[in-house]
Amino acid sequence: MIITTLILALFYSGILAIPTIQPESWSNDTRTVATCESCSVHGHKSGNASASATDAGSGASESSESSEWTIRRLQRKCYKNNQICVWKFGIDCGHDRVTKCYFVVNSLGRNKTATETDSPDHVCGRFTVSSGWSGQFGPGNGFSVLALVDNESQLIAWPSYSDKQIQNGTVVKPDQTYTPKKLKGTDKGGRREDEQSEDEEEGEGSPTSVNSGGW
Repeated sequence: MIITTLILALFYSGILAIPTIQPESWSNDTRTVATCESCSVHGHKSGNASASATDAGSGASESSESSEWTIRRLQRKCYKNNQICVWKFGIDCGHDRVTKCYFVVNSLGRNKTATETDSPDHVCGRFTVSSGWSGQFGPGNGFSVLALVDNESQLIAWPSYSDKQIQNGTVVKPDQTYTPKKLKGTDKGGRREDEQSEDEEEGEGSPTSVNSGGW
């Protein structure tokens, strides 16, 4: 229910817009599949881009600097009459390495398939990944949304895919690209606002800690 509510909020607030499509395919990508060293917006080769805040209760706010994350060769394969589904894809932050992500979703019972089951808090390297499904647009128009949280840079992105895109274990082509947003309540160093206030109360020049916890 939490993921479904998040999906609805994102669509009605306009945050989940039609994604930018990047035609580059996984097979042509010569980069190493490994844990991404840095998916932070800082130091991205495309430079900095300003953006306005568009937070509408979604739990995230627009970062003043942005980069793009490309989801490489996403695939969802299901087994046992859709009682078990396996998600597999790579998270490309635009650097030299790609984070490989793999997780399994099990159905919650005979009356609900794994394709329509929300599944939170899967760990993929430095990322925490959750998946959710919605059928709000009627039969044949279902879609899935992933929430990708970079726990180090405190950025989040919501890749979305229609049921038709990922049916029968199809690899999504072309790869889709999304601009991550800064999690609400964190500064550029990844600290929560309450941590920043505590540091200020302790006095100037006090050592600060970086919060690298999950979403």
